Amino acid sequence: MKVLAGTTLSLSLLFCMACSPQYYARKGDQLFDKGLYHQSESKYDKAYEKSDDHIFKSDVALKAGLCFEKINQPKKAARWYKKATRRRDSFPDALTHLVQVEIKNGNIEDAEEAFSIYKDYVPENARGAEERLVEVFERIKEWKENPQAYKIRPMDNLNTRASEFAPLYLRGDTNTIVFTSTRKGAFGVKQDGVTGDKFSNLYRSDYTNEVKRDVKNKRGKVIGSKTIIKDEFIWQRPVSIGDGVNSVFNDGAACVDLETNTLYFTSSRKVDGKDRGPKIYSIAMQGDAWGELNKIDIVADSLSVGHPSISADGETLYFASDMAGGYGGNDIWMVKSEGGKWGSPVNMGADINTDKEEKFPYIRDNGMLYFASDRYEGMGGLDLYVAKPRADVWDVENMRYPINSEADDFSIVFQSGENKGLFASSRNKGNDDIFSFEKMEVDSLLIEIAEGRISFDEGLAGKNIRVKMESDKGEKSNISLDENGVFKLPIHAETKYTITVSGEDFLTEKKMIETGQVNEKLNIDLNFELKGIGVPIRLKSVLFGFNEWVLTDQAKNALNDLVKTMKEHEDILIELSSHTDYVGSKIVNDSVSMLRAQVCVDYLVEQGVDSTRLKALSFGETKPWVVKQEGQDKYPFLKVGDVLSKAFIYKLSNEKQKQVAMQMNRRTEIRIERIDKKPKARFNRSKRSKR
Repeated sequence: MKVLAGTTLSLSLLFCMACSPQYYARKGDQLFDKGLYHQSESKYDKAYEKSDDHIFKSDVALKAGLCFEKINQPKKAARWYKKATRRRDSFPDALTHLVQVEIKNGNIEDAEEAFSIYKDYVPENARGAEERLVEVFERIKEWKENPQAYKIRPMDNLNTRASEFAPLYLRGDTNTIVFTSTRKGAFGVKQDGVTGDKFSNLYRSDYTNEVKRDVKNKRGKVIGSKTIIKDEFIWQRPVSIGDGVNSVFNDGAACVDLETNTLYFTSSRKVDGKDRGPKIYSIAMQGDAWGELNKIDIVADSLSVGHPSISADGETLYFASDMAGGYGGNDIWMVKSEGGKWGSPVNMGADINTDKEEKFPYIRDNGMLYFASDRYEGMGGLDLYVAKPRADVWDVENMRYPINSEADDFSIVFQSGENKGLFASSRNKGNDDIFSFEKMEVDSLLIEIAEGRISFDEGLAGKNIRVKMESDKGEKSNISLDENGVFKLPIHAETKYTITVSGEDFLTEKKMIETGQVNEKLNIDLNFELKGIGVPIRLKSVLFGFNEWVLTDQAKNALNDLVKTMKEHEDILIELSSHTDYVGSKIVNDSVSMLRAQVCVDYLVEQGVDSTRLKALSFGETKPWVVKQEGQDKYPFLKVGDVLSKAFIYKLSNEKQKQVAMQMNRRTEIRIERIDKKPKARFNRSKRSKR
């Protein structure tokens, strides 16, 4: 019995140790060291939940964040880094990582705030390379304000919720694309322990109007296929390039030697039955079939290599590797063909490589080398760079926005002899997607692409709005709006523009722009707040102090705009009404309301508006504001159609919301009516007839 009791106690102790936070943390460390980041994160998650030690939880949260950062899930990484910083008064390591993933998430203000906290904890002489993050913030702002002349479009027919990246044009034919994807349907059914995704395979899509459809018998069995001719050319549904290339492991990141019709690609399939990391393989393309598969022996099997790109003459192979002899992380290497065999790898040197990550090389047919890097000279994440050869050196330049973004941008490829092609980016919802790009011709007289917005209190849905542009150079165009009423207009030097916004239910609005020289800075306002016919319009800047009816300078400016409107539109009448909240007695509210409305009308008359076109109305607290689209957009606790009555305001959850609703009720508004063409056009101001 004593032996049994002792054995039971020992097993209990072992069980407790196996379930301890420290046990899961050690398991996480072991998996992390093997590069199995997805599996590692789940262990850190358990360690975090089981521990009550704040310092321990902070350390574990940092490691969990690193896992998600390694597999390019910056939103999840940010959540863990925030947990790490909450558990400690000072944790600079977690803060610097939080800054970098928030940049990738596009949350620049949050990143700047985290960096400000970091600077409070770490003196300037101890910050090292992290101090250069200040330059990243400045660079993002500058490059976005001055974009390069590229047109970028997502390849919607190729992209899914999984990852799509590393595109290439097969056989030099721009109507056939091969790319890497982790979508469902790959040969491998298991989950990648590194990323948690499905294993990647290579897929192809053809740009054609010929669509193949399966032919099935009555039992639903496929017995053949038929070709259907469509009216338009589109990118067809991607299909696997076949089991001659794809395996049950990760396959992707390929290139083509057009001289020999050979496909080079990256694969993590086992070598001699063992996991040896990614290697480069080659396979001959024989029509629609594949030849014999060969592993490219340019390094020892114990080393990882991938992302091949071959020169136009087939004599030089560029690739990425973290092998010894580099500058840190993955570097770009090259190897030359020597008598039908590949020679010894050569690092591309300090012009191209850094202590950060350099990946996805692409050697263009004009000799320029493109690659991706997460060095601090970019916008955050991986950026695309171009290296131009000059004598014995390379001149390296960032490709800037909009090719690059705060997210990962990588694996670029060009159409032969053209300034257009494809690349991959995680800028849309964090997934790797394929985008097309085309460099536009630079307009030497173009000053900027100005942005404007059309807004209306009740929203633009269902409204027929027309925006037209005319210039003194004879240009005329109709401008399209996006779903938010935003439009863009190229602005050229030494040109006069007239932008007209019209609609059946609105007053026509016009704005004039006159530009100077190309290098002159513009301050253009292309925002239009539409004035609807027959609907109440709140004058947002006409505000009064408590129990006051004196016009402020801000209120006068708003009324001056109304004077201008009435002079431009002599066919309109305006009812101007004032409203109060329910605070105070009804008699006082009615009196104050009338005085406020009348002082506005009197000011308009002083500015030259015909008094017969104006009418002052007082409603006091009797007409609570009905929430429009603008109010819902600004205050999420309000919905379109809400009536801000005393009962409604009383039910709001906090005092701040109540004050917002009360302020919206304290308003001055106008209602515009068009003058009837008949003689009795104006407001009837005659006295009542005597009996």
